[in-house]
Amino acid sequence: MNTKLSLIIASIGFSVFLIEANYLYFFANGAFYHDFLFSSPIWAVGIFLFLQEKSNFGEQLKPTAFSKDILGIYLCHLLIVIYFFNLVFMLNINPILSSFLALPFAFIISLLLVKLLRKLPFGYLLVR
Repeated sequence: MNTKLSLIIASIGFSVFLIEANYLYFFANGAFYHDFLFSSPIWAVGIFLFLQEKSNFGEQLKPTAFSKDILGIYLCHLLIVIYFFNLVFMLNINPILSSFLALPFAFIISLLLVKLLRKLPFGYLLVR
């Protein structure tokens, strides 16, 4: 499948994901925190097809620079996301805007937290 069509599928899946998440958030009285929704496979298939078409995507990004931190990012990202959405709720920020900002915010703060934990004297016990 060509790149344009795969990116359209991924964009449609992501858009439906955001609509579905915001709909469930408002009708579940704010008690909805699921990462996997019905539209998640559409989004994932679009990304998969794009990466299958562009097999050398990311070779120049040097992902090995932060590959040792991925497990730590994965383990602490949910805590960061919960705090983020609590702040969004307290500051009354637009939920659609917060949905777009959640991913970069969670990644950057989680990465900084893992890097900080590595610098602590007992950090080697927490993040190996």
